[in-house]
Amino acid sequence: FITIFDTLGQPLFSSCYGGDGYDAVDGSASNRAGDIRIFGVTSSETLPLAAPWQSAFGGGTDQFLVGFRYP
Repeated sequence: FITIFDTLGQPLFSSCYGGDGYDAVDGSASNRAGDIRIFGVTSSETLPLAAPWQSAFGGGTDQFLVGFRYP
């Protein structure tokens, strides 16, 4: 899951991302505009996809890069 907190530690935004198999985040990045990127590996055949470079699970593990935007 991804959660954004304010300066007082209160949650502002939270979202889940994953599929039916092993999903691991290897890193993340964000900016002041509210863009969040996470990347990692997955063995999930049901990972949510939008405009993917590879539209079908390749077997073993695949890498992913996903973006979120907080208002």
